[in-house]
Amino acid sequence: MSTERKLPKLLEENEKPKINELYVLGKPLDTSNKILIDIKDVLNFGFCPRYYKLKKEDPNPNIKDLYDESIHRVFYSYLNSMENGTLNYVNTYLKTLWGKEWIKTNKYSDMIITKSSANRDVYLELLRDGTESLFKFDEVISKDRQVPLMVNYRYEVEILPNIVLTGVFEYIREFIINDNFKTIQIIKFVPNHNKYMLQIAMKYNLELIAMSYAFEQLFNTKSPLQILSFDVRNKKVFTTVFNQTNYNVLKESIKNIIICIQNDIIISSPDKKCFYCDYRKVCLKSY
Repeated sequence: MSTERKLPKLLEENEKPKINELYVLGKPLDTSNKILIDIKDVLNFGFCPRYYKLKKEDPNPNIKDLYDESIHRVFYSYLNSMENGTLNYVNTYLKTLWGKEWIKTNKYSDMIITKSSANRDVYLELLRDGTESLFKFDEVISKDRQVPLMVNYRYEVEILPNIVLTGVFEYIREFIINDNFKTIQIIKFVPNHNKYMLQIAMKYNLELIAMSYAFEQLFNTKSPLQILSFDVRNKKVFTTVFNQTNYNVLKESIKNIIICIQNDIIISSPDKKCFYCDYRKVCLKSY
């Protein structure tokens, strides 16, 4: 009896599926009606398709989402005051804003007053983190020579025929390097302390690529833009620029995500990011 091991037949080159031809899994992309997709949905689907679906179906935002929204509102108030020339007594001003957002309202009472102390612990942890982040935010932002141009400006841009991408320019400024040189900077604020998410290489961050693409298209400019990701908690600023290759990746990613959504291809993509997912227990129970 032969003990020779038989290997599986390899596919010929012409038999292999072509990259990005996701329509083999279902119907091709349907753009007969105008499609609006937000960059946050693109990011959530890219993180994990099942996470995207569960988050869409969940009517209650988690406490870390609320923290992110609250601290961004404080950032925007600060920047608007700076733009209007009314930013005085910064420390007192920031404490007052943060107090109104996170301490002196009852909007989070249902989340905090529970039988478990876990949410109260998270609330207090985020209270401390928010206070520290705001002072670090001021320390980094205020030292630069700058002219604020846009704060919390929502954009819509056609990314593909009949497909419109929506998102937000958090902060756009004219950055004055010296008296003879200025540049436009688009800044994304990252206030959380999720180390895994912060380790994602900027060149693969579709939200930053989308900001760059939208600015170029909406304002008809091809001038080099500096795209900054500001890790507020650690006072680290990462700078990059994007080009047409990055824009093609963005377009292809959005097209493939819409194809999956239209064909209800919603699967889990388990790996180490599951440890950071808010729905890991729900996801495990469904299998």
